Amino acid sequence: MSSVAKNIRKIRTARQITQEDLAARLYVTRQTISNWETNRSQPDVDTLQKLAAILDVEITELIYGEPVSPSLQKVRKKWIRIGTGLSAALAAAILAIVLICNGTTGTWSHGLSYLFWNSDYTVDVIQDPSRYSINLDLFHPESNAGKVLYEDQGCKIVVDSVYFRNDRCCVDLTAHGSYNRTGGSFVSACYPAYVNKTSYQIQSTGWMYTQVGSNCYDSTLYYTSSLIYKDGNGFGFYLFPLEQYENGKLLAQDAIDRANGIVTVTVGGLTALQFHRISYWGLFG
Repeated sequence: MSSVAKNIRKIRTARQITQEDLAARLYVTRQTISNWETNRSQPDVDTLQKLAAILDVEITELIYGEPVSPSLQKVRKKWIRIGTGLSAALAAAILAIVLICNGTTGTWSHGLSYLFWNSDYTVDVIQDPSRYSINLDLFHPESNAGKVLYEDQGCKIVVDSVYFRNDRCCVDLTAHGSYNRTGGSFVSACYPAYVNKTSYQIQSTGWMYTQVGSNCYDSTLYYTSSLIYKDGNGFGFYLFPLEQYENGKLLAQDAIDRANGIVTVTVGGLTALQFHRISYWGLFG
């Protein structure tokens, strides 16, 4: 179960709110709440904001859980054993400064966001010229969760959910990267780009098309995000363009039926962000 699923359930039960009550306040079904809490699907960013308001918590608590400070006990004991002559309190203070200054605490607490905003790291933006395809089952949307679109060198893009939004079929994907105090990387269809030292804007580079039989349809990127997860972000596409709908009916539906609900989506225009710590001499490097 993902941390988001566990956090929603934990906070909801702590507030003594039933799934039915929460569903009513969000104008969704009780089954939708159950799916979120069992990680069969996840709420989008707008819904997470509404959830946070109803549950009276910050949205970061829904995503990351309650902040917990890293334990320095093992390191503190080691310092005492080697006879530094420092008291335990002084050793802990020095170690805390070291862990903060060398990026350990920041990456542990905030992940890729810390690398993005911290001036001790450089960011390389690299365009991926390749395209990646997977099959989606529109007759059984829940079966698509977890399908891997892209995976390379610790970076992965997986299907989060396939569902209907405003009567249009959508696919949401989550990009996961890797990070530690020396740097990190992730690959996505969108990424945060600096406007100045205190602000950014989302750059969207990804595209997608949906193939049904021999016909291809341009998909529309409708959802992008910044680094909302410690290890990455999310984005989503409408599978079919608006002109493929007439009086609420998808014109390609007959072709989808003939294909038993199986369509192929191809994604390109992915961008890799690679973070590198600026090396300098000393204990904190």
